[in-house]
Amino acid sequence: KSLFIFDKNYLKNKNLLFFKFFFSLFIYSFKYKINFFFLFNLILFQILRYETIFRKFKSKVLVQERFFSTCPIKQFLFKKNGGLISCCFQKNIPELTISLFINSDVIFTLGKENDTKKRIAELGGNVKNFIPVGSLEMETRWYLKERDLSNVPDIDVLVIGLNPIGWFFISEQCTTNYYNHIKWIKDFSLEFPKINIYLKHHDSNDGRETSNDPVFLNEQKILSGSNVKTLIASKSSNGTYAYMEKSKAICSWGSTMILEGLGNGKECFFMDPNLENSTFFEKCKELDNLRIKTYEEFKSKILLLVKKMKLVKKNT
Repeated sequence: KSLFIFDKNYLKNKNLLFFKFFFSLFIYSFKYKINFFFLFNLILFQILRYETIFRKFKSKVLVQERFFSTCPIKQFLFKKNGGLISCCFQKNIPELTISLFINSDVIFTLGKENDTKKRIAELGGNVKNFIPVGSLEMETRWYLKERDLSNVPDIDVLVIGLNPIGWFFISEQCTTNYYNHIKWIKDFSLEFPKINIYLKHHDSNDGRETSNDPVFLNEQKILSGSNVKTLIASKSSNGTYAYMEKSKAICSWGSTMILEGLGNGKECFFMDPNLENSTFFEKCKELDNLRIKTYEEFKSKILLLVKKMKLVKKNT
């Protein structure tokens, strides 16, 4: 009924304990100049929410759509209330800001377990079994749906955007290199104006163009004067997967859709100025051959792919 639903009886006869604890938090927060109330509220919310849910709804198996929604507290309370096994799906590249402390008995991965397993362990995760199944998202929105391509244009180069949440602010270097890859797109567009380029953001970002989102506004400022077209809302029930299907070359700064596209036989790669995108790719050695370091390398790669795909289309 509500995200904040909890059993009020769980706190019964604990008022004095909570008063003492809150007083201690106040003293330590003041002493160390750290807001311990923020951390406590996060922990308390998790306990109250999942203790209530798992008491009311008994089950043996817990299925979670995204690995970054797992939680050691949730896992403990699920098992405490009779749960036997928890599992989740890998929906994203295990980038640093969303991949800490993944806790699940089973994770269904996009690919082979070795690299994913190593990175999750290094980030404090606890996963017992890794089972490669591919992309649930792509299976749902592309393979199991009717192809809706009539309103999607033919595209030479598709640049897939991504949500600028935690990763964007992790360091000044990260922010700078993100904007550098946007500059690559503009420079290429000005150098080769006949090649048609689209920057496609997530459908969930619909409305950003009229908002005060500084990242989006900066992107548009950089792209001003170029031939790059920016899209947000998809004109297809298949979402961005439809645009991938109609594109000759596909690139992104860090979207998981690059891996999904590769699995679907598309020409995809990551734009990674100076190979400094450690947030997404550090210790992910299996992705090194997909990363493009310089603008010159990007330019030659794009020209080769566009020419190759045009020849293939002409011969078929």
